[in-house]
Amino acid sequence: AIDGAFDDCQDLVKQSFVDPEVTSSMNLIAVNSVNFARVLIQISYYIAGVNQLGCQRPELEFPSVVVPTGNCGNVLAAWYAKQLGAKIGDIVVSTNENDSFVRFLESGKLEHVVVRQTLSPSMDIQIPSNLERILWHLSGQDSEMIASLMTQYKTDSTVSFPNEVMDRMRQEFKAHSVSDQETLETIRDLHAQSDLVVDPHTATGVAAANKVNGSHCLVVETAAPDKFLDAVTSAIGFTPELHPQLVELLDKPERYEESSAEYSQLVEKLHTVAGLGQK
Repeated sequence: AIDGAFDDCQDLVKQSFVDPEVTSSMNLIAVNSVNFARVLIQISYYIAGVNQLGCQRPELEFPSVVVPTGNCGNVLAAWYAKQLGAKIGDIVVSTNENDSFVRFLESGKLEHVVVRQTLSPSMDIQIPSNLERILWHLSGQDSEMIASLMTQYKTDSTVSFPNEVMDRMRQEFKAHSVSDQETLETIRDLHAQSDLVVDPHTATGVAAANKVNGSHCLVVETAAPDKFLDAVTSAIGFTPELHPQLVELLDKPERYEESSAEYSQLVEKLHTVAGLGQK
C-alpha cells in the first residue's frame, strides 16, 4: 500500500522496469496495460463487439464505442481496432470526476491536479499510461518530441501539445466526465429499467452514452459489480448475489505492507521478496 495515488504507484513500476540494478537480478512483469501484450489482447474485444452488434442490428453501421477509462489501455485498443478496419464510429471516453482526459482534449494541456477518491477507483488516475502511446501515434510517431514533452510535464507539472497533434486527438476521440452522483443514478436507473446491475466504472460509460446525441452506442463493461458492493448497494438498495469465488475470497485474510512513495523503499522490498537481501 503506497502512500500516494495510482499515478505514484505506476511511476514506481516504470522506474523499476528501467533500473538495471533491478532488472539484472530479477524478472518483473506488469499485469496492467503498461504491458503492451494486454492492449493487443483487448483489440479483439472491439472487433468482436461491433461484429456481434452488426449481426444483431445490421442497420446500425459504425456505432460509437464508449470506453470507461483509467489508464487508457482499452481506449488505445479500441483505436487500434478501428485502424484495423473494425466498423467503429466515434470512440467516446468516459471518465469520473478525475477528468484529466476531458480537460486535455479541451485545452491541449496536461496539468497536475490533485486526484480525488471516487466511487470508481480504477479511474482515479491523473496521467493515463497509454495516453503517451496514443500521442506518439498521432504525432506521426515522433518519439523525440513526445519524450521531450512528457519529460517537461514531469519537471513543470504542466505541458502544452502542438495544435496539429491536438486537432488529430479531437478528430479521433470524444470525452465526457461523470460525477459520483450521476454514477449512482445510472446504476439505479439501469436496474430499475432492465434489471441489469453494473459496477460504477461501467456506469460512467452508460452515463456518457446518454450524453452522445442521436447515436447508437456500444458501451464497454469493465468490471463485475460484486467488486464494488458499497456503491452498487447504495444505488439499488440491496446487495446483489455474489459470485461464489468472490464469497470465498471475502472470507480470507488480507495481507499487505505499507510504504512511502520513495523508489528506494520499493527496491529494498523487491530485494527482500526475491531473497537477495537489502540493496
